[in-house]
Amino acid sequence: MTSEELTFRLLDPFKSWGNHELDWWSRSFKKNDFHYDSGFCNRLFTWEAAYHLMVQSNQEKSRTIYVQKRVWPELELISLPNTQVVDYSPNEDMLYSKYEDDLLLHTMVVDSENRIIKTANKLTDKEFSKCEKKGYRLEHTHVYNDWRFHNLGTHNYIKDIKIKDEVMDDFFSRKPYHMIGFHLRRGNGVKFGKKQVETFPKELQMEYLNFRKQDVATDGYPFISDSEYFKLFDSILEINPEQEFFISHDLPDTFMEPYYERYGKNHIRTKADYRDWISKYYESKGVDVVSLQNYCNGLDNVIDLWMVSNTSLFIPSIHSTWSEFAAVYSGKENHGRSFNGKNHQEIIDFYKGFYQKFKHVVTGNDWLSLASKPENEKRISINQSII
Repeated sequence: MTSEELTFRLLDPFKSWGNHELDWWSRSFKKNDFHYDSGFCNRLFTWEAAYHLMVQSNQEKSRTIYVQKRVWPELELISLPNTQVVDYSPNEDMLYSKYEDDLLLHTMVVDSENRIIKTANKLTDKEFSKCEKKGYRLEHTHVYNDWRFHNLGTHNYIKDIKIKDEVMDDFFSRKPYHMIGFHLRRGNGVKFGKKQVETFPKELQMEYLNFRKQDVATDGYPFISDSEYFKLFDSILEINPEQEFFISHDLPDTFMEPYYERYGKNHIRTKADYRDWISKYYESKGVDVVSLQNYCNGLDNVIDLWMVSNTSLFIPSIHSTWSEFAAVYSGKENHGRSFNGKNHQEIIDFYKGFYQKFKHVVTGNDWLSLASKPENEKRISINQSII
C-alpha cells in the first residue's frame, strides 16, 4: 500500500468474531467445533456499505478496499469487487502479530518517499447521513470505518460477489435450482432454555446443550422446533411429492439426521452432502481446506450460503442477515415470507402459487434415480465440469 493510491481500510464493526488470537500465521488451529459464529453476512454487508460510499463518490474503480486476511479468510474462495486481501502474518522481520496488532497495521499509512507513518482518516456513523446528498465525495486519500453495523437494505452490490473458481461457480448456480431452500437457525441469538432443548430427541439434547454453552446471546430470535418444520414439509410434499429441500443451518451435522430419517436423501439436502468432494476439489487447486474449516467453518459457510441462495424458492429465517443475503443474491422473485413456526398456512399458500407457476422447475428432474447414487457418481471428475 502506497501513500498515493486511494484506499478504504475495512474493519469489522463487531471488532472480532470467534478467536482471532488463534495461531493464524502458522495455521496450528484447534478445531472450533462449530461454536464460532463468524458473522459472515454481517461482514459482507459491512463491505457493501463501504463499497456504497465509494460508488456515491464515483471512486468504485479508483479506490481499493483493503481487508485483513485474519478477518476475511473466506476470500480464498470468493471475490469482492475492487477488494484486496492484506496479510499481516509475521515474517522473518516480525516477531509476532496478534489481532490488535493487525488492526493497528491495517489503519496505518506508510509514506516511504517522505519517511512518514500516519493513520488513515476515520469515518464515523455521520458519514452515512451525508452520503446520499448530491456531490458527496470521500475526501481523504486513506480512510477506515469506525462505525456501528450498517445494513443498506437495498443491496445493489451483493450480486457482484462471486465464487472465484469457475467450475464451482457454475455448480452453485445450477445444482440447487430445482430445490426450495430453508434457513433453519438454532445457534447464537436464538431463544434457548429447557423447553427448547426438550424438543430434540433424547440422544441429541445433551449435544445441543454443549453446542450452545459458548454462545453469547441465548434469548432473542424464536426457536422453531423440528416438529414445526416437519409439519410444513409434509404439507409441501402433499402438493408436490417430488419436491427436494435444501436446509441451510448453523448446527453440527448430527442434528439433520431426523430430517434424513423422516424424508430420505431423495428429499433432503444439506452442506454435508457436498462437503467431501468439494473439499477434495479445492484441495486439488491448492486451497488449505482443513485450516479454513478449523478457523471459521469457511468452506461450510460458502457451500451453505451459495447453495441456499440459488434455490428456486427460499423461505428465510426471521431477522437474519444470512437469510437476507440469500433472498437477494440470485435476483429471483421467488422468496417467501419468513417462517416463524406459526404461519404454516401462509407458507403453504405461497408455495402453491409458486408451484403452479414453476412446476416445470421442481419436477421432472429424474431426482429419484439421481438420489440413489453416491454424489461422486453424479458428476464428472473434479477437473471437468460438474453435473
